[in-house]
Amino acid sequence: MTFQLPDKRYGREAEVWALLRAFERAATGASEIVLVSGWAGAGKSTLVEELGPSLVARRGHLVAGKFDQYNRTVPFATLLRALDDLAQRVLGDGEGDDTAEWQERLYDALGEGTAVLVETLPSARSVIGAQSSPSPTSSSSASAAESQARLEHALLRFLSVFARPEHPLVLFLDDLQWADDASLRFLRAVAGDPSIRNTLLIGAYRDQEVGPEHPVTEAKVALRQRGARLEEIDLPPLGPEHLEAMIADALATTAGPEIQALAAEVHRRTRGNPFFAREFLRFLVQEGFIAEGAGPGAFAWDLAQIRTAPLPEDEVTLIVREMRKLPTETQATLQIAACVGALFDVHDLAAARGTPASEALASLAAAMGKDLVMPVEARRRGDAADSAPIRFRFRFLHDRVRQAAYELIGEEDLPRIRLLVGRRLYADARARDVIDEKLFEFVEHLNAGASLLTDAAERDELARLDLAAGARAKARTAYDAAARYYGTGAALALSGADPALLFALHLGRAECAYLRGQLDEAEALLVALPVPPQTSPEKAAVCRVRMAVRTTRGQAASAIDVGLDALAALGLDIPRDEATANLLAEQEHARVRERLSARGLEALAEGAPLEDPDQRAKLEILTNLLAPANLVRPALFSLCAAIQANISLECGHADESIYGYMLYGMHLATSLGRYAEAGAFGKLALRLDERRGSAGEPCRLNFVYGSYAHFLEPIPDVLGYLRKAYRTGLATGDYIYLSYACSHIVLLRLALGDPLKDVDEEAERLLALMERTKVASSIAVQTLVRRILAALAGRTLDVRSLSGDGFDEDTFVASLRERGVHFALSWYRAARITLAFLNGDDEDALVIAGEGGERAWFYFATDAVYLTALAAARLSAEGTSSSETRYATFERNATRIAGWAQACPANFAHKELLLAAERARIAGDHTAADPLYERAVEAAEASGLTPHVAIAYERAAAFFRDRDDEARARSHVHGALDAFARWGADALAERLRQEHADLLLHEVITESEAEARGRPVVVVPFALGALVAEVVLAVAPAFERTRDALQVEQPDELGFMETDEPKVRWLLLCVFGARALRPRPGSVSFRVFQGREGRLGDVPWAGFEVTDTDDAMDVVLMEDVASVCRQLGGYLTVERGDFGVRATIVIPMFLVGPEG
Repeated sequence: MTFQLPDKRYGREAEVWALLRAFERAATGASEIVLVSGWAGAGKSTLVEELGPSLVARRGHLVAGKFDQYNRTVPFATLLRALDDLAQRVLGDGEGDDTAEWQERLYDALGEGTAVLVETLPSARSVIGAQSSPSPTSSSSASAAESQARLEHALLRFLSVFARPEHPLVLFLDDLQWADDASLRFLRAVAGDPSIRNTLLIGAYRDQEVGPEHPVTEAKVALRQRGARLEEIDLPPLGPEHLEAMIADALATTAGPEIQALAAEVHRRTRGNPFFAREFLRFLVQEGFIAEGAGPGAFAWDLAQIRTAPLPEDEVTLIVREMRKLPTETQATLQIAACVGALFDVHDLAAARGTPASEALASLAAAMGKDLVMPVEARRRGDAADSAPIRFRFRFLHDRVRQAAYELIGEEDLPRIRLLVGRRLYADARARDVIDEKLFEFVEHLNAGASLLTDAAERDELARLDLAAGARAKARTAYDAAARYYGTGAALALSGADPALLFALHLGRAECAYLRGQLDEAEALLVALPVPPQTSPEKAAVCRVRMAVRTTRGQAASAIDVGLDALAALGLDIPRDEATANLLAEQEHARVRERLSARGLEALAEGAPLEDPDQRAKLEILTNLLAPANLVRPALFSLCAAIQANISLECGHADESIYGYMLYGMHLATSLGRYAEAGAFGKLALRLDERRGSAGEPCRLNFVYGSYAHFLEPIPDVLGYLRKAYRTGLATGDYIYLSYACSHIVLLRLALGDPLKDVDEEAERLLALMERTKVASSIAVQTLVRRILAALAGRTLDVRSLSGDGFDEDTFVASLRERGVHFALSWYRAARITLAFLNGDDEDALVIAGEGGERAWFYFATDAVYLTALAAARLSAEGTSSSETRYATFERNATRIAGWAQACPANFAHKELLLAAERARIAGDHTAADPLYERAVEAAEASGLTPHVAIAYERAAAFFRDRDDEARARSHVHGALDAFARWGADALAERLRQEHADLLLHEVITESEAEARGRPVVVVPFALGALVAEVVLAVAPAFERTRDALQVEQPDELGFMETDEPKVRWLLLCVFGARALRPRPGSVSFRVFQGREGRLGDVPWAGFEVTDTDDAMDVVLMEDVASVCRQLGGYLTVERGDFGVRATIVIPMFLVGPEG
């Protein structure tokens, strides 16, 4: 019998069960993450293999990636290989019957992000097809956050296509301790994306190599803070009893004292490491320490000899010892294979060896015989240039085997081998036209051997390859790797003859330093450029990075100086003082108007592209000047925006022109009040962007237009632009402007008066998305909106407070101020004005309005202007000493509203009308005010802005009530209540009911009288407790409004009555409610009591007693009440005394026959 190690797991039953449970949870619901830790050889990979039967049963997919100890700086390499493997496995070669279906799924999920995916995942190209270049926001001009978000989005959407309930997905990433930062960020992104479902993400790492400061530890902390579904499984060393079972199975015997003693020695030698234990046992057999015994199937060993023999101390030493016994050619092949990767195919191995694939395959035979490498699968590839349709793939048995192969290469010989491998892989990639796909692989090898390069042409060529690799890594947001490529290339190009190449490499290093937040290094690299910029594009590029660094430092003035210097060098002199800039801005604006008037929007849209590199460079610098100028130099901002527009209108459109037109339109609307022109330039930008197709920026442009379009179009249409920004942002991964759009979507829905519950649900969904984008202002806005909604619905500690449900308003706002989240603070200020006004605290609304004076740009700011005017109007009417100041505030804001109403009546006409009504009311011109209030209500209804409908009705109701026109006042109160009800603003409705409780109660009593009197008695059963509660609810607000004291006393259980319910209701409302309509000093008590004897003989009865300390009661009304009581078989008594007056009604619980 031969020695055979069983394919079985020992001592891992609990861990396997935990992993299977996690898979079942993820397969049927939201994604889940399992992190498996343990020493090298602990069995992390073999644990995951236990999912095989469950995957087959659920028709799931398992894709795996293994981070590379020797190539750990290649960005996203492992992750992309895993996703590439998934694409090949599911999509095949793009020629199957279901290709069209997969194309549709991918397009639906990715939208315009397909270009980003194809760029990073070439295997998807066979199904998706070639795509246009990605949007400019993924180019070198994009911010780090934008580029990262774009790529993350494309990969997440790609993953979501394949993870489905009918095909759950397991993504296994091994050796996370060697993962690049970009891949760890993606791990966190998967956990935070609610759309990724039916996915189990397994990450394995060596815990002894992951300390408290390791990126994996930081990722774990971040995942737990996010509330991700995360489970950790630790694989400890095996115990002697586990090794005892393993040895007994391998020797086909039962455990006994000898097996136990051998297991103890193996455990001592291997420290319970499963992989080392298996290899150690194999070694003992191969070296004869364990040999066949005398009997059939028996084995024998000398334990004393094993204990004293100088055996290998670790698995690597053991494996190296075994490898040295292999043929020389096999050893050389294993060395090259170790350089190629932990997973390699024969084609790449053959290319690295410089031999045919058949020879490479043959040279692996001896290693396969020793189980050092093993075949993974044979796969058909879609490479058109590949003559062999089948590609055989292999992997090393374990990381330790690959490490041993690497150690066969002497340290001094490693650069030579890597250079040789790199040259061969590069030549093969050129021959097969897959340079882009294989770029990182061969550049890594070439860089490892760059010190051996002596040929100038080859050094120059490698420098260009490093430039390409740096740009590729930067596009993948792997800025550390990109900086390393640029640095290596710059060192190679330093002695070359191409200054443009050297400039590009050093500029790349500077830009990466900026994107990594290393601002001092970025500045130093720009100062130390070995060659100055020569061309206009080079000058603009240096200026762009330098301005970005200064702006990020908060040095806006310095950034402006950099930009103006660069423009001067290009022949464009812009004044540095604001007064002169303001004069020139007016001239430039006039030139824009002339061109717009002369050519028209259609002709401008058909303009030729801009070819002049100097003019393009000016546009780029002007675009980058706008941000710092907007912070500290408004006149310069206006001038730069106008110059940019004029260059584009005169010389032709460039990519920078499109965003420039949009910003110019925004400036015209928000600073100059030239709304028609603003709309023309905004629409021009949107039209030009549509023509760019997948290279466009629809998210950013639709957001910016949507941020000022309320001056031009109805709010529902404005919401449409923001919705488009949201959709296209998801499609392209433009998460920065997507986040901004999400903020404004919920703010506009709040302004529209969409049901608060619906807005809250969307805000909750968007907040989960914002947590992934990490845009602080958007996260803050979504959080604050949800608290405002809670306040309006009456679910906070107070109608004016946002605190409650574990949220502390003061603490949250303090953190916003500390972090400088200005947009959220601006909206918070506007929201406070809104809450103060809607709850009748006009004085506080004006105080809050005086805290800030930013321009009314966004729609919520224009609302704050409007509500401040209304608050000032209410205070002006009081005739106090401050009324004149209040009226000045009113007129100032009303003038602004009138200007906006002229530009966009749909959004502002009702506001202008209501303010005009308030003006007439303050002046005492009630004849003019009356129709203006009615017109304001009609216009508000037409606007569709439900909150403003309620405000218009409420202000009209106040006017009519002051004019003693109770019928019209009551009608308008109901209009306001209906609007608040549609909105779901329960707290505001309750406040309004209390303010007009007497009006509403009078109506209730009148309606009840109409129903109860003048008709015969109708006996029906009803719950007495419910009726009493209804009456108290109707009457209590009126008492609260008059501030009269009210006491209610009743038994816990009142049971059912069988009598005429409408008549009983009217009786109680008359006796109880009529008092509430007569505001008098004093207190009122209402007592309900029951009995069976004394009052109505043996008949059970209910009594209702109202005691009023004010001795006043309507005698005529009491006669009517007594009459109805007699109809119900009861009676009324009225008593007077020191206590005031007391009316008591007694009615039988069960009416047998009416009495008249």
